[in-house]
Amino acid sequence: MSIKNMEENNQLLDEREDIYEDDYEDDEIDEYDQEYYDDDYDDDDDDDDDDDYEDDKPYRKKRKRKRIKGLKFSLGLIMIFIILGISALLSIIVILLAKEYMGIDKPATTYIIDIPEGASTSEIVDILYDNGIIKVKELFELSLKINDNDDQPIVAGEHEISPSMDYGDILTELKTNIQETKEIVTVTFPEGVNIYEAAEILEEEGVCEARTFIHYFNGGFSLDDYTFANYLPTESTLKFLKLEGYLFPDTYEFYKDEDAEIVCRKIFNNFDSKITDEHYARMSEINMTLDEVITLASIVQKEAGNVSDMKLMSSVFHNRLDNPDTFPMLQSDPTRIYAEDVIHTYSDVINSNMETAYNTYESAGLPPGAICNPGLDAIEAVLYPDDTNYFYFCADVETGETYYAETLEEHNANLELAGIELED
Repeated sequence: MSIKNMEENNQLLDEREDIYEDDYEDDEIDEYDQEYYDDDYDDDDDDDDDDDYEDDKPYRKKRKRKRIKGLKFSLGLIMIFIILGISALLSIIVILLAKEYMGIDKPATTYIIDIPEGASTSEIVDILYDNGIIKVKELFELSLKINDNDDQPIVAGEHEISPSMDYGDILTELKTNIQETKEIVTVTFPEGVNIYEAAEILEEEGVCEARTFIHYFNGGFSLDDYTFANYLPTESTLKFLKLEGYLFPDTYEFYKDEDAEIVCRKIFNNFDSKITDEHYARMSEINMTLDEVITLASIVQKEAGNVSDMKLMSSVFHNRLDNPDTFPMLQSDPTRIYAEDVIHTYSDVINSNMETAYNTYESAGLPPGAICNPGLDAIEAVLYPDDTNYFYFCADVETGETYYAETLEEHNANLELAGIELED
């Protein structure tokens, strides 16, 4: 072989080695890129499929290990968040239960809780829960077991309890016989009494001051706990006393120097117990509101000499209200007297428009509010009046007999029978 041929062969071998080294370096770069950046491994050289398959094996094992590590890390984070969430929730529950036990952020309103004779523990807990004194029955039952170490029984009867009291104080109050520490005063409010007269009775009996009672009775605290409050109308500038008519005439037991708010709550509790669902249903049937019924009942209460006349008198007023074009005025003397003797006397500022609105000789229809506090007979007389065609009535003052008439001519004749002189 010539020297020239040998040189050409050597040059050819060198070029092949360079090409081999270049391919080797390229393969290393490709594997590096695939390992860290590519998701899919591709090679255009079909002849190297077996080599590519072998090269893929370690690459895929590395990705699997990385995925397992990533999954473990994610699960760990989730578990940490779950634990933190549960801890935060438990902390909130503990704080809420502590605030409930201590009476923190709860209303300071005092309620009258009546514990029946022989009531069981569960019944007492239900009473406290239903009256809004406690919110967690199980917590109070647990408190009873923990704090009930003195073997003193819970005393039946009325207890003055506030939701803002802690559970220990509530239990102490339930075990206290208030009748042994305070003097009981029995007070009777007659039918037809007005608020000012009732307030004077309370002050005379040493229960509470008259002016303080009037303040609380006419909006001195929230009425949200009473059913009748849901039926009250929006306040009117012509209404004298907001709740005149809602003091149910009855015999009550109070304590000497009792809180005026508690006195009012006892009265409103009684009113709520006397006006039943049947009464409210009947109001809807005759298309009258609670306030309209109480207002008309207060007029019937003052007009009637006895209970037997109430339904007949009620029919007269109903007939007039149902025929406003012919009989626009109710023409009731007690409404004029209330305007002159009560509103004019007790108003801080004389309001002639209000006095006129209450006087049914000057204003049409019902007055803006009640003129006294009617009893149940008068209320039911308004709800269930007799069915008559009467539009007039008058009463003999001496005999107490009441005369009814359908026409003005009959009425004028009855006035003579009753000994009542006609005004010119």
